[in-house]
Amino acid sequence: SGLVQPEKPLIESAWVDLNTAGPAALQTLPGVGEQRAKALIAYRLEHGAFARVEDAARVPGIPAEVVAQWQAGGLAYVS
Repeated sequence: SGLVQPEKPLIESAWVDLNTAGPAALQTLPGVGEQRAKALIAYRLEHGAFARVEDAARVPGIPAEVVAQWQAGGLAYVS
């Protein structure tokens, strides 16, 4: 076919800014569905911007193991 396949699927190589991402972008992170995306946004609105990625583990319903997976994969950052 002549098409070159990327080394990683786009969804795996995209970075998500935890401080600006909307629900759809947050749901590209492993372990995040609609409810966890809403929880991240609600927490951000109530408490302000995340200072570090690991601060997302303070959000009710977001396990530290899930946040560690984002960090290990370089999938999330904070602006």
